[in-house]
Formats: sequence, C-alpha cells, structure tokens
Amino acid sequence: MVELWTAILIADNAKTVKNGKSQKKINYLPFVYQKYKIDSTRFMESNIYYTSRIEEYEKMFQQVELKLRKIKESYDPMSADIDPTLPIWKKDSIRRSNREKRKNQEIQSIKELNVEELKK
Repeated sequence: MVELWTAILIADNAKTVKNGKSQKKINYLPFVYQKYKIDSTRFMESNIYYTSRIEEYEKMFQQVELKLRKIKESYDPMSADIDPTLPIWKKDSIRRSNREKRKNQEIQSIKELNVEELKK
C-alpha cells in the first residue's frame, strides 16, 4: 500500500506539470490503478480498511513521506544536505549558495585546464 500511495501522490501532483505534448491537467490515476492491477473501488475499500486502523495508516504515511523524500533527493541531491526543519527561504538560499560554489569550482577547474594547455 506504501508503493501505491506513493504512486498516487506523484500522479496527483503531476496534474500541474506539462507533459511532453505541453498538456496539463491530465488524470494519471488510471495508469497507477493499471500498474497495480486494481480499480478505484478496490482502492477505496483498502483505504477504508486502513483508515479504521489509524495507527497503521499513520505509519504507512510516514513510510510514504520517507519514500517521496528519497525520490526528491534523487532528483535534487543538494536537498539531502539541507536540514529539513529549516524554513523554505533558508533552504533556497543554501541551495543557491551551494550552486554558486559548484559553479565557481567548475570555472576554476576549466581555467586550470586552460593554463595547463597554454603551458604545453
């Protein structure tokens, strides 16, 4: 159910992102149901079951949150280095600063390569 909820949350949030054909507001949930070989009725029945066991449901969503964080970190490796308790504006400034450092390091290494080539 953790995998299913993770896919559902990703699919639901993907509605706001343009796809390859520049289309928005596409319902990706049928693809999730198809992948997990269920239908919306079966999903709702499972969801009712878990909501009646709130402690299990809470643990499950903690696992979903952790899984989503790991997915996000795989796309943004710099987010792994940042304290999740910081406010958003601080996280953004840290990311910007880290990006600038990396950019400057890359520029420096290119300059060093150019100097080495000139010496030859």
